[in-house]
Amino acid sequence: MRNRVDFSFAIGMLRRNAALMLFPIISGVVVILVSLALLAPFGLQLINDAAAGTETKTGPLTIAILVICLIVDAIVVTFFNGALMAEALVVVQGGHASVGHGVATAGRRLPQILAWGLVTATVGLILSALREKGGIGGALLSILGGAAWGVATLFVLPVVIVEGSYPVAAIKRSIAILRSLFGPGVALGGLRKAWGFGIAYLVLTLGGIFLAIALIIVGVATQNVAVGVPAIIGAVLIIGLVVIVASALGAMVSAILYVYAVDRTTPPQVDAALLQSGLAVR
Repeated sequence: MRNRVDFSFAIGMLRRNAALMLFPIISGVVVILVSLALLAPFGLQLINDAAAGTETKTGPLTIAILVICLIVDAIVVTFFNGALMAEALVVVQGGHASVGHGVATAGRRLPQILAWGLVTATVGLILSALREKGGIGGALLSILGGAAWGVATLFVLPVVIVEGSYPVAAIKRSIAILRSLFGPGVALGGLRKAWGFGIAYLVLTLGGIFLAIALIIVGVATQNVAVGVPAIIGAVLIIGLVVIVASALGAMVSAILYVYAVDRTTPPQVDAALLQSGLAVR
């Protein structure tokens, strides 16, 4: 077990604090409502053009609206992810998750969250442009860049929520925490030590995706509306559940590691010796 960290205990902690899973749900609902409001004119134009049999032209105004929508959605997601992280930190420190408290805590860090939301939206647009316009090389660079960005910013949200840092300082602090926990070789695979959580995360994600695909195949193959519609709805619900649980689990693990890095403390449910055995810092 040496040099590995089993984060399966995070699942139990999440089960006892199911309120954490409400944040991704609320975030998704708000994103849908905001997107519908911002894209309503574009949607009406599509409907009118379809009815008239003409092709919809994408002008500068339409592109601007789409970019604004992406930025606003990124800020909304960042805000509720911040609220989720705030409550994951509360749980790690022995408290109980509360949606109201999480939203209030994120609200107190609203300027920092807005700034971080703009950064994530910008990075997302850059990676998307690389993927779509850069051919195979661009797609590969987008994947590698996205992975590196995800690792480097693993602790940005807890740093923002607890320390009130803005993006540049938060990224530097996140990288410093990574190195303190996993050693200087973190970029070359130090996170592989988190094998227990990684396997659970992978099984959860791939299992949900495969089940959703199977339901869609069954729904299409039967060519029966009575079977196909429920199957597709079930697939959508499964994917949504996977996203919700994976988001909450990720926040829980980040919170556990952040608190350990800063205070050298672990929750009562966590085997401190086991956690320490897989980290560079003791």
